Amino acid sequence: MYKIFVNNKPIFLTDQIIEQTDGFEVSTQNNFSVEEILHKLRNTHIDGYYLYGTDMKQLWQKFTGHFEIVEAAGGLVKKDGQLLLIHRNEIWDLPKGRVEPGETHKEAAIREVNEECGIDRLQIIHKIDTSYHIYFDHKQNKIKKTLWYYMHTDSSETPVPQTIEGITEAKYVPIEKVKELFPNMYENIKETILKFLKAYR
Repeated sequence: MYKIFVNNKPIFLTDQIIEQTDGFEVSTQNNFSVEEILHKLRNTHIDGYYLYGTDMKQLWQKFTGHFEIVEAAGGLVKKDGQLLLIHRNEIWDLPKGRVEPGETHKEAAIREVNEECGIDRLQIIHKIDTSYHIYFDHKQNKIKKTLWYYMHTDSSETPVPQTIEGITEAKYVPIEKVKELFPNMYENIKETILKFLKAYR
């Protein structure tokens, strides 16, 4: 199953038979309109969408064929019982960004954390998650596919926000305080952090 967010609402691509649930709508792989799904998620009060198909590969290809896929990578940097977070556009977030030509996802993740937070000497420990979200850019809907990595650093540097990218704050937050910031985070970021905390706290 794939989970793709539109703002904070999920689209589930699944091969499991789904009975329509409260707040969610259901379509099949042979009877759906991407434009209609996005319109409903953005402009109505439905909570999400289930898109069902018997062949997940075909379903994924058919759905994503309507979008440009943007590859990205980011990091969850844990140090001394704290997690590195950034504040951008009034939202708490994790450092991340696009994969540049010639880069691997791991290289991009390290570069983005360094650029957005001023932290170096980063070491990737493990891949945590892959998240997907749809956004509108240059008159086109795109899917950002982000690979998330657990990182460690022995740097003693204080995080410095990359203000040119609209980041107003970069700081280490005590693990036990991170959930207090959830009301001001995107759903896909919260889910990634929860997976990280469950595996590595």
